[in-house]
Amino acid sequence: MKLLETIKPGDINTKGHFYNTLLQNCEKEVILRNLVINATKAGDWLPFTFKQYEDACGHEVTESEREELDELFELALLDKAEDGHYEFTDKFIKTIIDFVKA
Repeated sequence: MKLLETIKPGDINTKGHFYNTLLQNCEKEVILRNLVINATKAGDWLPFTFKQYEDACGHEVTESEREELDELFELALLDKAEDGHYEFTDKFIKTIIDFVKA
């Protein structure tokens, strides 16, 4: 069974920061946390566009965040459809597995 089917966004603890993930990169870890918070608001691991990410974030989103999302795609943490939608992958969940609520 896929992790995306068994672990839902609400199962992830987003109260703190996602430091010390396998990425070892605080900028990407902040983006991961933003993505989980946004997915929690949406209720599931739904595909999203950069515009939807931008609208859901509670801060002014910069172009560097789009670059970070594209790098998460290159690392296979996100898939990217031809229409520009990003989609979560099981590797995304594996990267933040330490933050699943007990």
